[in-house]
Amino acid sequence: MKWKSHTAIARAIAEEANIHGECRQALYQGVIDPDRSPDYHRNQSTNGINTFSRAAHHHPSTSMVMSYVWEARKAYLENDDVAAMRSIGRALHYIQDKSVSRGFRGWTHDRREEAISKLEAPAEEVKRGFSEAQSSPDFVRECIVAVKNKKNPHKALKEGTYYSALIFASVFSPAENSCEMRDKSLRQYKHRKILLGVSIMTAALAAVSLFFEIYPLTAAGALAAAIMFAENRHYKDVKRKASWYGTRKS
Repeated sequence: MKWKSHTAIARAIAEEANIHGECRQALYQGVIDPDRSPDYHRNQSTNGINTFSRAAHHHPSTSMVMSYVWEARKAYLENDDVAAMRSIGRALHYIQDKSVSRGFRGWTHDRREEAISKLEAPAEEVKRGFSEAQSSPDFVRECIVAVKNKKNPHKALKEGTYYSALIFASVFSPAENSCEMRDKSLRQYKHRKILLGVSIMTAALAAVSLFFEIYPLTAAGALAAAIMFAENRHYKDVKRKASWYGTRKS
């Protein structure tokens, strides 16, 4: 999309969310930042040589977009609203570009973006996105993946506006609005943290037993530690989800 379209969607979101002043300007700046200050991916060849390529806008990496989503959420929870708006703006830029089809070999791309720039961002799609938002990192990731590029200018703008509003409202939903999910996340995090501690202690006991040549105890301890570590393989993911709801420092 052209800067005019990116800014129009950001303006519609800012109006619905009642964002003004420095925060609104930060959102406007963020939503065009990837064109002014591009993101790059590091590519490593088989001979170990690193090269860098500019991140694709119409088929962006989900993990890259999520990294800006996490930055925005973290800043929001720390009451740094300006930084939060700048980060979410960058994320939404890729969502909006992803909604626009490049067409065959990109030949119709410029004409399509020009047509979109003449349209108004649909306020009803902003309202729909806000009403359907869920405060969950998994939900946001699903939304990013769900964005489809459209050839029709009206449908492309509708797609970009809806998902931009949906993701924005999900990221900036107060933790207390998702008490059940927040409490479940906290319980899982505490459980996994305790399990991790016990796993480490059991592994240490097995190592000590090996040192003193108490082989049956070594074998039992190693097996128990392995089972607990395997059970706890999702600890990192649970920990990140807990940080989304402000139940731990990220």
